[in-house]
Amino acid sequence: MEIANNVPTAANDRCIVARATPFHRRQLEAVLEAADAERVSALTEFDAADLLAEQDVFIAYVADEPIGCIMAMSGPITVIHGLFVVPAQRGRGYGCELIRAALPAFEQSDVRREYWTAIEARNDGARERFIRFGFSLVPELSDDGIQLMTRRRGHPTTSFDGGSAPLAVAPRHPVRAAMAR
Repeated sequence: MEIANNVPTAANDRCIVARATPFHRRQLEAVLEAADAERVSALTEFDAADLLAEQDVFIAYVADEPIGCIMAMSGPITVIHGLFVVPAQRGRGYGCELIRAALPAFEQSDVRREYWTAIEARNDGARERFIRFGFSLVPELSDDGIQLMTRRRGHPTTSFDGGSAPLAVAPRHPVRAAMAR
């Protein structure tokens, strides 16, 4: 991982990941629009300006084109509620690069003790990707359509190489309520 102009970045051949600011609204809109074109989802309900003003957002670029993003809500827990890579760029490791760049920034912020994310139950790739970064499935809070995953702050994957085994953590927070906000 590189730090350029005090902005965390990660390189994967041609991929650069940077923390987004309100000035990156058009790039975020382009990623969300491209990710939503493939399937019907709630993505169209996201307002890029609000996301950039209120949440942690990182955008991945290849050849200066935005190709993916990761978004998280902050608080005592961090809820990663969006990890998107445009369809034409999937399968090249850019989702891992987004996670690898974002987790250290989340680790350095305030009092966040754990991370949560929700994935579609049929999305094996997303589940495996988060497991590589120390997340574990929380079956008791999951259902047929959505699976919840968690990771404690300071997990051994703090090196962010994505090579660790899953972490077993008992849930203590009503995550679905936090994610609905």
